[in-house]
Amino acid sequence: MYKKIFILSLISILIASCCCGPSRVSFQALESAEISLPQNVQKILVINRYRPTKQNNWGNIIEGMLTGEKPMQDRRGAEAALSGMEAQLLQSPRFSIVHANEELFGTGTAWFPEPLSSDVILDLCKRYNTDAVVCLEAFDSDKQFQLTPQYHPAVESSKTAAYTSYIAKRSAQITVCWRLYEGKTANLLDEHRMSNQDTWTREDRVQQNAINGLPNEVTVMENLGRVSGAKYANRIAPNWVTISRKIYTKGDESFKTGKRYMETKKYDDAIAIYKTALQNPKSKIQGKAAYNIAVAFECKSDLKEAKSWASKAYNDYGFKDGLSYTHTIDARIEDQERVEKQMKSKEK
Repeated sequence: MYKKIFILSLISILIASCCCGPSRVSFQALESAEISLPQNVQKILVINRYRPTKQNNWGNIIEGMLTGEKPMQDRRGAEAALSGMEAQLLQSPRFSIVHANEELFGTGTAWFPEPLSSDVILDLCKRYNTDAVVCLEAFDSDKQFQLTPQYHPAVESSKTAAYTSYIAKRSAQITVCWRLYEGKTANLLDEHRMSNQDTWTREDRVQQNAINGLPNEVTVMENLGRVSGAKYANRIAPNWVTISRKIYTKGDESFKTGKRYMETKKYDDAIAIYKTALQNPKSKIQGKAAYNIAVAFECKSDLKEAKSWASKAYNDYGFKDGLSYTHTIDARIEDQERVEKQMKSKEK
């Protein structure tokens, strides 16, 4: 009895101690795109070139017969990729977008067709009044399905009888090809081929239940397409991301109050309360306070002050986390400079 009480008390102490450690706060920040586009590109036309020509369509039909691909599966995935890209671009302050009312012909496979001609690009941009064209040039999907019986022997100690379960596994992969054309010159600004894949499993004693527990094939392709489209949008446009940082809540009474201010985005009040902890005689507490102040300044988008306080946490108070945080802020400053360059064209 006493042993049980002791164990429960020990668990409670461990849980309480964990809860008193670092907490986390989150904020939004604009992250740079992978590539920088010319300043004159402000309005983008989005167009689908997935649809195969009649010549290529017979190859797609044969492929579908051999792989068991459901009708329109790739088309739905390609449309979802465009939808995912558009939705993500709409979240970016860099561009405005226009969706084309027409489709172009491509290969209908995982391979790039020939680039669109200058005449086609110039005509599209003139008719839709855009500065560039983002084209989904190709889309292809592959999938696999496995159903594996799993024997479970009897367990005498728990009086469990032997039984067989079934493990259903579905894997899917898509390949998406994108091109970005500049409107005035019809020059190719970007050509990018990407793959995205995922696997789902379901186990059940009833074979059909295991199979039915897997996501629908068309839904799988649409989800993969949507994610791929969003990834390409992040390649060409700065986008808002959520950043999470730890703050320290243990060691000084001010830390608890500061945490509440941080959670309600009252960063100036948090900084003021954290500064009172700098009077604590323990250098470790001072270091944590300086670190928390750095986080508050980063939440305010004042990266210069954030770096200053992170450096102070390490250099003045010997708090080791301050060093790694300084490097993190350096990386953010570098990225912010890229963001500012990429966004300058939007301001003009």
